Amino acid sequence: MREKSEKALGGKFELREFHDVLLVNGALPLSLLEEQMDEAIED
Repeated sequence: MREKSEKALGGKFELREFHDVLLVNGALPLSLLEEQMDEAIED
């Protein structure tokens, strides 16, 4: 997911924000986590 985010965001990628998205809702199934990450990339 990190590689996908880095590629999609380019220079706008920030590791701290990436980690925030990963951890904000606690333990989630990977499919839901990936959906959240996709939404964060779009925003």
